[in-house]
Amino acid sequence: MVNSKPEPDIYIGKFLNNRYLIIDLIGKGGMGRVYLAEDTAKGGKQVALKILTFNLATQNLSQRFGREIFIGAQLGRKSKHIVRVLSYGVIEHRNPFYVMEYLQGKNLKQLLKTQPLTTGKFLDICHQICLGLECAHQGITFKGEIYPVLHRDIKPENIFITKDNQQNEIVKILDFGIAKFLTERSGMTLTDSFIGSLPYCSPEHMEGRKLLDVRSDIYSLGVLMFEMLTSKHPFQPQSNSFGSWYQAHRLQIPPTFGEIDPQLKIHPELQDLVIKCLAKEPSDRPQNIQEILQVLERVKNKITSTIDNSDVWESLPTVQLIPVTSVSEKECLKKTWPKNKPIKAIGFPYLLHTSQGIIPTYWAMLPKQEIDQFINRSHSTEFIHKVTL
Repeated sequence: MVNSKPEPDIYIGKFLNNRYLIIDLIGKGGMGRVYLAEDTAKGGKQVALKILTFNLATQNLSQRFGREIFIGAQLGRKSKHIVRVLSYGVIEHRNPFYVMEYLQGKNLKQLLKTQPLTTGKFLDICHQICLGLECAHQGITFKGEIYPVLHRDIKPENIFITKDNQQNEIVKILDFGIAKFLTERSGMTLTDSFIGSLPYCSPEHMEGRKLLDVRSDIYSLGVLMFEMLTSKHPFQPQSNSFGSWYQAHRLQIPPTFGEIDPQLKIHPELQDLVIKCLAKEPSDRPQNIQEILQVLERVKNKITSTIDNSDVWESLPTVQLIPVTSVSEKECLKKTWPKNKPIKAIGFPYLLHTSQGIIPTYWAMLPKQEIDQFINRSHSTEFIHKVTL
């Protein structure tokens, strides 16, 4: 019998650079392995540490690697939707590593395997991805100049969903700045530079064009959005080879959402947005992330408006409503702004569930000066919670 027990990881239990204690392997791919580690210089704080599989054979490569890590670190400070890069170094055989904030949660690939995304979930995740990309595309300051930063490797594995201290879901984009270094690294073939990312590359990226711009990331985002909405990839290559994927991205027309599943209920503007992002020519796509954000916001507002304007009060005869005067002010003040409502000037009917029953209420988000006008006049309006703009 052959012993199929995997060989132990050589790094687990070791110190790197006399600072980082490797605890466990938490992820691996074609370009490296990610470990849970403790930063002994920070009191054992948990961090994620990625060791890349290649070596920095020359001083020039080391300088370029340091530059890309510096870029990633700047972006992580600018946007909460880009993972924080904390440090970097080199181990034996000149293999580089870099240290990131340790995140707990799931990446988008894992999430899509377990559940389809609702429209609300899609809008939330996509909006946060766009905020991160927009920050990078606006650029960072390097040696006194502003440089727009492309990701070049947008794919489900590089989109991580975690939670903040208030248990709100936060989307983080991983590996910013690394893809450019990998694809430019000397000694790497064109095909090697796309390992694991072929399904998400823009046609112009696969053609090796050096002057890529933000519209290449937008194409990759379009593939991602198509998958998020349909659980299917928009293209079906004959094989997983570089050539087959290039033919698919360059020549295949993505199917309509109705062809994927006639039962799919996706807002028409979202369908149009995704197909536009997948245009073969960069000039036919949205020209920047702001255009995408505008569509997402418009769709969100329309969906919210549809829900708010539906006949909410049809359900009132089926529940026992109680007068507002019978509920204590203290209990009402515990209620918070509904999570599915935007923080903007809107109003909507809302059934308020309390320990004593259900109250029909009308909620509004108003500028402070307008709230002051209500309070200063002799209106009978009762404010149970105040969140001012």
